[in-house]
Amino acid sequence: MNEVLQVIKTRRSVRSYQERQITNEELKAVLEAGVYAPSSMNTQPWFFSVVQNRELLARVTDWIIEEAAFIKDNPKAREIASTKNAALFRRAPTVIVVSGDRSNPLAVENCSCAAQNMMLAAASLGLGSCWITYVGYLARREATVAKCRAALRIPEGYAPILGLTLGYPAAPPEPAQPRRKGVFAVLV
Repeated sequence: MNEVLQVIKTRRSVRSYQERQITNEELKAVLEAGVYAPSSMNTQPWFFSVVQNRELLARVTDWIIEEAAFIKDNPKAREIASTKNAALFRRAPTVIVVSGDRSNPLAVENCSCAAQNMMLAAASLGLGSCWITYVGYLARREATVAKCRAALRIPEGYAPILGLTLGYPAAPPEPAQPRRKGVFAVLV
């Protein structure tokens, strides 16, 4: 089977990591894969903040928990808001916060393409990754965006959209669950 298709079919979300840090070469390859993602009109409306500092990750986690308290209509947000010291980043040694250009109406979609490229690159290198949706909570209030911008060196006009954990998996990933049937139509 083609290597790319093999990586796509075997990549799994990893939620438990070894403590050792990924190498600079692996990190560079993952980030480069993100930079080469497709984007609408080649706008490339992303910025990647790589966090390997535990204290900073703890602060970002606290900000997410604080923001979750403002989300009243989401049971998962309420759960996060009530869980102090939540391991939102799965104790991964590296976290990438993907921020998008707020003036770009397709920033979420474009940044999602970049995130998928990075997760596939990570899997091809034997690294685990997991998409952390809760990072998007950081873009809800301007005061929090400003804190994030300063701490994560996010450019003016950008805001966090999602996070990715990266590291060496603590255990081999489980095999893929069966895929749903009937999810496409071929029209000829």
